[in-house]
Amino acid sequence: MKTETGMRARMHRGLKRFFSNSAICCLVLVSFPLSAAGFFGGEDFGEFRENDAWRMEYAARQPDDAWSEPKIIEFKVDSISPDRVFLEISFPGCPPSAHLELGRNPGCLRAIELFQWIRGKQRVKREVFEHPAPVFSMFSVLPYFVPVFTAAPGPQEYLLSREVNGVPMIAETLTQKIEPIDRQSLINAFSSSSPPPAWLSMVPNDTGLRVAVVKDGELVFTQYWFPGLPWAVYTESENIRAWLVK
Repeated sequence: MKTETGMRARMHRGLKRFFSNSAICCLVLVSFPLSAAGFFGGEDFGEFRENDAWRMEYAARQPDDAWSEPKIIEFKVDSISPDRVFLEISFPGCPPSAHLELGRNPGCLRAIELFQWIRGKQRVKREVFEHPAPVFSMFSVLPYFVPVFTAAPGPQEYLLSREVNGVPMIAETLTQKIEPIDRQSLINAFSSSSPPPAWLSMVPNDTGLRVAVVKDGELVFTQYWFPGLPWAVYTESENIRAWLVK
């Protein structure tokens, strides 16, 4: 078990201290390793910094079930307020394709704006999420999959209520489950891939978290989060795969 000092030195820059250390800490149980418990909450976390940025690649499932060629997207911390962190998603060299608003108490996605150019005019689709809940991409292939940042073990049930451009959508009941996973277990899980995915080389030799979100018994998306990385190292849903790149 790594020392608490060692953990502080390597904790994930992008999710530090922004997420509540009060509501989250009270949910941490002794059955979780220190690294996994501290990763999604606790005073070991630092803070987002404006202009922090990272790159990801994503692929979308095609009508013939094949996966598209990967595309690069960039995440950037645009600004920070007392109760929000504002992120941009863009393609390299292009204006933002999306704005994300991360809230706190608990940490979760509270709103997203999607931008699309049609016949020379910009169209904006704004989704607002009334209740804290894990969120998955619905109106875009952009991988905006965001869990509820809590270290509570076992399944937790949430109501996902979307309002799109002011129009309420049908609410969905989702179950989120978080469990610890170490680097070797993750490597073993993807050992059948040939060659192994390049993002595995970015996973630190530490305990991370596997986040699984389920709706009506069907898996909606899975993510793997590790200390020292700015975002989930890998995300997979039925139609989208996304992973961190160096």
